Amino acid sequence: MPLSPDGWFDWCERVPGPADKVYSDRNSVKMYLPHSAVGYYGGWEGRLFSSARDAQGRYTDYAAASVHLWLPQASTEKPKQHYPIWASCWASGSRYPNTMGVAAENEGGFDPTNEPLTDWQVECNVRAIRELAALRQWLTVRRPIDENDVGAQLYEHGECIRWGSGSTSCPSNRIPWTTIIQRLEADMATLTYAEFLEFFKKAMKEQKLEPLNDAGVPQGAAYTAQRWFEGHRKHVADHPSATETAPHTHGFSGTTEQG
Repeated sequence: MPLSPDGWFDWCERVPGPADKVYSDRNSVKMYLPHSAVGYYGGWEGRLFSSARDAQGRYTDYAAASVHLWLPQASTEKPKQHYPIWASCWASGSRYPNTMGVAAENEGGFDPTNEPLTDWQVECNVRAIRELAALRQWLTVRRPIDENDVGAQLYEHGECIRWGSGSTSCPSNRIPWTTIIQRLEADMATLTYAEFLEFFKKAMKEQKLEPLNDAGVPQGAAYTAQRWFEGHRKHVADHPSATETAPHTHGFSGTTEQG
């Protein structure tokens, strides 16, 4: 099993981080955020396990950091997981991305800061995204189309400014999104019929349909596709002649429900 019920990847070494360096909120796991470590594990380990506090007893800015995954450059090293995916780490600058996404630190990026990821790091990122998408049945696995797009699943730390995070250059153009998405799409091409049905069932439960009037303007409450379909089927069953004598004049427009 790639992911244990309590949220640990079976291909990562478990190195639990400090229990108090997370939000109390359970992570919704709606997105994935790869970071640049700007250094190596020795430095990151020192920061993660630092207990430095200020005069008020709060963690210092240096010590107030945590992340789910550490992805090494060398294929001879096993990735490390510090927290289960259900934990909300202090990684991406503000509450929303931290409680909605799984964050991964990619080793390197110190000199130069835009040091490309190694093939092993790309493979680890792809595997993490693939398994999260399958577990949470993401209907899409895509990058944001603009600075206002909050419905994607693949974001960078610097793009979290849309949710109130501070400005940052992280991950310094290190993430080869084209390669990652191509590999993910290749995986999707091998999706089995049973796996497709699972995704379709989820879409039926989460996709919103807005009733439109004859002018094409939304009116009334939106319903999930599944609820609308069941109601329409009951109406047809109760009024078998209605579909023959009174054609339906209203269309429906699909809009994805945002969490």
